[in-house]
Amino acid sequence: MEPILKIGIVSDSQGYDVMEDWGMSNMEKALKMLAPYKPDIIISGGDIADLGAYHGAITLYKELCKKYFPYDPVQIACAGNHDLWLADRNANREIPFKSFCEKMGISTENPYHTVINNYDFITVSEDINCNYTPELVEKLAVKLEIAAKRNSGKPIFVLSHFPPKDTMSGSDHAGKTSLRELFNKYPQVISISGHTHYPLEDERCIWQGEFTAFTTSTLSYGCMAEDLFNVCNSIVPFAREAVQALYMEVFADHIEIHRYNVEDFCEIKPDMVWSFALPYDPANPEYSITRRAEKRNAPVFPENASLVLRYDYGFVYAVFDVAKHEDMVQYYCVEAARKDAAGVYQTTGSAKFVSDFYRLNSNKAKRMFFKLPEDLLIPGEIHKISVYAIESFGRKSEPLVIERVIPPDWRFKAIDPQCMPQE
Repeated sequence: MEPILKIGIVSDSQGYDVMEDWGMSNMEKALKMLAPYKPDIIISGGDIADLGAYHGAITLYKELCKKYFPYDPVQIACAGNHDLWLADRNANREIPFKSFCEKMGISTENPYHTVINNYDFITVSEDINCNYTPELVEKLAVKLEIAAKRNSGKPIFVLSHFPPKDTMSGSDHAGKTSLRELFNKYPQVISISGHTHYPLEDERCIWQGEFTAFTTSTLSYGCMAEDLFNVCNSIVPFAREAVQALYMEVFADHIEIHRYNVEDFCEIKPDMVWSFALPYDPANPEYSITRRAEKRNAPVFPENASLVLRYDYGFVYAVFDVAKHEDMVQYYCVEAARKDAAGVYQTTGSAKFVSDFYRLNSNKAKRMFFKLPEDLLIPGEIHKISVYAIESFGRKSEPLVIERVIPPDWRFKAIDPQCMPQE
């Protein structure tokens, strides 16, 4: 069965006007990957460029589109914060959005509503302060009402750079409450958003509740905003490997969404394609967080898994065999407790680390290697170290455990937070 619409989705390249730029070289990989599908529409979720639309990144993007899609598919785009920010913060703040639209060849109306093959698409761009003002949200509500009355029951695709609050992964930090409250009124909304750079291997990147929402990931560097010890300003280690795009097919009775890593042109979890029925029934969500969490098992360490500590140049490392899970292990949590004079263990702290679940398959490790916080262990004290594996919906393994005495003359060095983990 042929789809009614074929849609390529790219976002967050944060590019400059040279092909050697990280974002633009990944954008070319994404468009080359999408080309064989001959998409009818290319959706850009914002942040094509960095520091405004005044340099040639968008011009280069349009040239790449002509190269790989000479038949000229429809361009649907919203501006992201990086498209609107300017190197000169004193410049006229009304100019960036108009310039972005002109360079993209799209309408300057915001929000913008168009109909393609009898499906409604609405785009909305935030202001330069990353806000959706009450006036803008009211205009968006009018557009949604028009779309809902025009074609009752069919999906309404709404593109915004920032996600609706508390929906898919990353939206608890970056999400906008005003979007969530508005979309809650329209179960046919399919919200597409960028900004979070969240790796698509996480099954929480698609969400269904009052409506449907999913994220686009990034073509620049992967991020996770949780309280993780081994990230830097939310950028995950080896973040340049987490460069991803989406391909979506719209059928009369369902939607299918394929996830790809463009670094190696590899489909992410081809046996777990996101697919849900149309029209959407909020009483029976395919991608409910609660429903999916109930079906998942906890990770398990191999029976012969080992955990050791290693000391090196003022740091202590936990080194251990990876745990297994039917989907993936997303985090590891290291907990430490010291034995007091009465022989009772007292907790000294814990640290949560992201695993390498988003890395290229060829680079995934068989053992984890984490540098521990300097305040987790006390020199000269007996400690019990426990390591738990945690899958993306929160199920926790039984721990690997060891007891060790930290050398009494050990001197910890402070960990430099200015590392660049995307390298």
